Amino acid sequence: MSLLLYEIKKFFKQNWWVLVLFLVSLISIWLTGAGSVLEVTLIFSLHFLADICIMIMADYLKQGDDDKALFFQSISFLIFTGI
Repeated sequence: MSLLLYEIKKFFKQNWWVLVLFLVSLISIWLTGAGSVLEVTLIFSLHFLADICIMIMADYLKQGDDDKALFFQSISFLIFTGI
């Protein structure tokens, strides 16, 4: 769990602009009525989770723990495929 929180903090520290783009897209969808805010939020959240899994996978590869890295790679693959 601590690795997950570490990766989330690291992600937002390095990629703060992702939240800005997300908020701009939600506001534009809400103002124009051209889409579903729920759908965009769901897709963003799933994509974010898959990105975090990739970052955790990379950390486990650095540590030499191939089994855990494969596990997180598989989760990421399933999420990206499902989106």
